[in-house]
Amino acid sequence: MTSPDVLRLFLGLVLVVGVILSFGWLARRGGLAGRARGHMRVVESLGLGPRHRMVLVQIDDTWLVVGVSAGQMNVLHTLPAGAALPDLPVAPVSAFAGKLGEAWRRRQG
Repeated sequence: MTSPDVLRLFLGLVLVVGVILSFGWLARRGGLAGRARGHMRVVESLGLGPRHRMVLVQIDDTWLVVGVSAGQMNVLHTLPAGAALPDLPVAPVSAFAGKLGEAWRRRQG
């Protein structure tokens, strides 16, 4: 290889690495997402398990409660945006969980 060939190879390598780094920077900043910012947004998200989530999505003046799993999405409920969400009752502690907590507290203190 002659010196112009080595220089051309080196400049090509620098160009390819530069393009890869530029795309990585754009992806981190959200420049490649191409999403509309005015009509739809995720209000809140709750993980229910390793592959299941519940997401509250606002589309214009409507909230959608969406169940998301590995293979599908289902609209669970629809309500007007900004509506007061009801306070849900707390599930009672099972007998086993209560006894386990009591044993743990005795062991700790």
